[in-house]
Amino acid sequence: METVAIKRLLRIPSVLDRVALSRSSWLREVKAGTAPSPLKISPGIAVWPEEQIDAWIAARVAAALEAQKAPVEGNAPGESVKRRGRPRKSAVELRHQR
Repeated sequence: METVAIKRLLRIPSVLDRVALSRSSWLREVKAGTAPSPLKISPGIAVWPEEQIDAWIAARVAAALEAQKAPVEGNAPGESVKRRGRPRKSAVELRHQR
């Protein structure tokens, strides 16, 4: 059996404090495979190695910073955002509608 050096194990309240997500959002990420899976150290007790949580946070921050650098498709700087759905009625159209 191979021994792994783990500095610290975090229970879910500590993980949630670090990742700033709700319990349901965090568990959804874990189930989707986008967040680290817990280690079951005994029945009813799940823990995450601190290093895995720190690495996950660092990856999310890096991805968010990269996304901010990329230009938004279809919108040039200063161009208004295109809306979906029906166009809004002007104040004049609303007055005549009554």
